[in-house]
Amino acid sequence: MEHKAITHFDITDDLEFEPEQPWQPLETIFTFWIDLIRREKVIALSSELAEPRIEWRLIAGTANEGVNSEALPQHHPVTGGILDMKDHPPWAMQPWSQIDLEETLSVWEMLVELIEERMELQSTPGAGSLLTADVLDAGGITDGFARRFLSQARCPRFQYIAPGLEVPTRQTFVNQPARDEYRPPYWVVLDENTNYPNHISPILLFRHITTGQTSANPFETPWIRDVLAKGAVGLYLDACDRDCRIPYEDGFRLVLPFTFDHFGPGWATRSDGSQVTGYDELFQSGVNPFNDRHPPKLVAFLLLVYHKIADGVWSVNERGVTGGIDVWKEANTAESWQEYWFPAEYFGLQ
Repeated sequence: MEHKAITHFDITDDLEFEPEQPWQPLETIFTFWIDLIRREKVIALSSELAEPRIEWRLIAGTANEGVNSEALPQHHPVTGGILDMKDHPPWAMQPWSQIDLEETLSVWEMLVELIEERMELQSTPGAGSLLTADVLDAGGITDGFARRFLSQARCPRFQYIAPGLEVPTRQTFVNQPARDEYRPPYWVVLDENTNYPNHISPILLFRHITTGQTSANPFETPWIRDVLAKGAVGLYLDACDRDCRIPYEDGFRLVLPFTFDHFGPGWATRSDGSQVTGYDELFQSGVNPFNDRHPPKLVAFLLLVYHKIADGVWSVNERGVTGGIDVWKEANTAESWQEYWFPAEYFGLQ
């Protein structure tokens, strides 16, 4: 068999790099890579899984059809992660790992227990899952991080998980406002007659009930404009394309019913130091110096809420976390902006 040559860029190539993404020290790269492997975000496939993929990649595009990619295992037998043909065997990049799921479930349990403790409710282990399988089916949630989390997380006995953000219920969750949203990678030409099974649309997780619609400027992402027009703001699990180079299914995007005044104080800041101006930019990275754009992890949001309550900054009443959606405007103040901001290094370790 004649194998195709595989080339890689190195520092001797005549390439132009973005100044916001400079060369990183080799020690930093190794540190991030080791962390990704330990978290099973990057996995080493067994020879049984890797060798057919290596053969497929070597002959792809030739007259010889070779191995049928659809006949290869599509999920890792241990982690359940998606195995895409874009990977470079034996290494595969997973959109989420079992460690990601377990950490998120653990912090969710901590947060629910803390809020119910402040409500002076007695502990009730085994209170049932957040959402049942029939609700997830009705909401169009297929197997993946979102379905595993929502079907395993304990159902709390309060309404508000964070200021202005409601715990999902059967009635509120089924109507997913961005269900048919598709945001492809830049090289994909959209075809209205084609299904994209490896794309996951944004999932509204913690809804904020608004009294009206919000108009966004034309520069906003299309799905952001759509949900603002529907008045469907809140915390979303961000869209994920499993076919992209580095997919993330457990990322979040907080879509607020207001934006921070671009000509005002300007304290609300993304991780790259730029001002937060859009409806969905709070907590986001901006230009990522370590990697492609990807959203912060849901577990980071839950931890932020947990510490705000534990430290006495946010209070709890009989309905859950108090304060209303305007609490998030604290991110645009000199006193509190750093409490609503993730450093750039955070996005290199996901």
